[in-house]
Parts: sequence; C-alpha cells; structure tokens
Amino acid sequence: MNDEHTASSSENEDSTAINDEQVEITTKKPSSKTKLIGLLLFLSLLFVGGSYFLSKNKLQEKELDLKRAQTVSDSLYHELKNTLAIYKQEHEDLYVQIVRKESVLESQYAKIKRLIAQAKRDKVAQKTIRGKLQNLQLELNNLQNYVDNQTLDLEELRVENKRLKKEKAILDALYTQELETKRRLQTEDSLLQSENQLLQQKINTASVLRVQGIQTQLMRIKGNGEQKKVLLAKNAEVLDVCFDLIPNEICEAGTNRFFLRIINPKGTVLFDSNRGSAKLRLFQEDVEIAYSSSKIFDYNKALRQMCLQWYAYPNSYFLAGTYRIEIYNKGRLVGQSSFSSK
Repeated sequence: MNDEHTASSSENEDSTAINDEQVEITTKKPSSKTKLIGLLLFLSLLFVGGSYFLSKNKLQEKELDLKRAQTVSDSLYHELKNTLAIYKQEHEDLYVQIVRKESVLESQYAKIKRLIAQAKRDKVAQKTIRGKLQNLQLELNNLQNYVDNQTLDLEELRVENKRLKKEKAILDALYTQELETKRRLQTEDSLLQSENQLLQQKINTASVLRVQGIQTQLMRIKGNGEQKKVLLAKNAEVLDVCFDLIPNEICEAGTNRFFLRIINPKGTVLFDSNRGSAKLRLFQEDVEIAYSSSKIFDYNKALRQMCLQWYAYPNSYFLAGTYRIEIYNKGRLVGQSSFSSK
C-alpha cells in the first residue's frame, strides 16, 4: 500500500511538472535537455503504472486460484461423500470400510479448508501465499488421487461383494437341497422302519407258540421223591401244569419261553420272587402283569408237550376252590383253563 501511495504521489508530482513544462512550451520552443527530461518522466510514469497493474493482476490471479481450489475441493468432497452414502445404503455389509473411508475424506477436506482459510488471511504476503498454494495444490492432487482410488476400491468391493453373494446363494441352494434330501431320506427311513416294525410284529405274532389241552394236577411228594396225586388241596405240595404245543411252521427253532400265571380261589396271583415270580409286559401294551413262574426251553418242531410246576411251602398251602390257569408266550395269552380242588 505504501508503494502504491508513493507511486501515486510521484505520479502527481510528475504530472505537475509536466503541466509546468507544457506552460513554458506555449511561450518558447523546448530545448533538447527539456525533451530528455520529459521523456524520462514519461517512462517513469509508464513503469510505475505498469508495475502497479502487474502487481494487481498477480493478486487477482492468486485470488482466482483460491476460488478454484475451493470449488475443486468442494466438488471432490461432495462427489465422494455422495458416492460413499450410496454405497452405505445399498451395501450394508461394507459399512465398516465405508465409515473408515469417510473419516479419511473428512480429514483431508478439513486440511484443505484450513489451508484455503490461511491462504486468504495471508494473501498479502505473496511468498507465503505461493507456498500455501503449492501445498494446497499437492493436497488437491492427493484428494483427487484418493477419490479416484476409493472409487475404484468401492467398485472392486461391490464386484467382490456381488461375487460372494452369488456364491452364498449357490451354497444356500445346495444346503437347502441337501436338507430336503435329508428330510426325504429320513421320511423314507421312518416309513421303512414303520413297515419293518409292522412286518416284525406280524412275524412275531405269527411265530407265537400256542397251546392246547391244558391239564392240571395237585401232587404230593413221597419219601422216595416220587410224586403222588392227591384230591385235597391241603395235602398238595405241587401243582403240575402240562399242555400240548400247537405246531407252528413260522416259529424258528431256538430259545423260547413260556410264562405260567396261577390265580387262586381268592383271585390272587400266586407270587414269590424267590421262586421266580416277576412281571411280564403284554405285547403292544404299556401294561405289566404278575406271573407265578416261567420256563426257558429250546424249541424245535418235534417238541409236542411241556409241563410247568408250582411248589407250595409249609406256610403257603393250596386253598380249596377254583383256580384259573393262564399260559403266555411272547407277551400274548396263548392258552387258559381252570380246575377245582376240595
């Protein structure tokens, strides 16, 4: 400002001097010395005016650079900001990466704004402005490179995310198909098991050994160990139950078992766990019944008759009256009868 004021003062003084010279020219011819002085004054004025004009143009150029920097930085910032916002909305699975990129963008944009503000404050100091503008241009280049790189990076992430989604869809479809196949196989297996169970039940039912011709006899054991028939219940020590087996072609040879259930005249099952009494679960029923005794044997098709015994102890005599006899095989009632004693 001092230079401009000095130049203006000089200009006024020189202008006054020129006017004075012009007054003298009207009265007499100018000398060569006077012409030289006038030329020097004119050149001086031209130099001062030119210097002022150039200085003013440079300052305007710096201001234009600052405005362009502001425009460019704002444009780049909003461009990437909008792009990141779109990606954040459309690709939730990229949220963490996008937030990280937004943080870097905000930091670079804030730095550029600080440089522009500082350059505006210091624009009078031309050297400082030049250095700030160089730094500003470098940061603008960095921001431009960052925007370009992040745009490419976002596109790569989008493509990768699209590929991963496609692969996930394929895997989900395969998993769903595998589940359907597994469920179908489980259903088929369950049906097969049910069919096998029904078949097994039919086979089991068909293979049951049934009996006929049940004969009962109260016996007394003689001193030599032989058994003798008795008529009175109070004299009996053994109840002998014999029966005939009905031939069964389906029943396989091998270990088998009959269960004897004796109900006395009082309606009580003769039961003593010390003599083999226990509980029997009926076929296809959630019911258990007490049985008096049982007999395990090896079945073969030549076997025709079998006997089971129940021994009375001194403190458990047979009672007079009607007894009911039940024979079980494989959880099923296969024969029954009754007898009376005196």
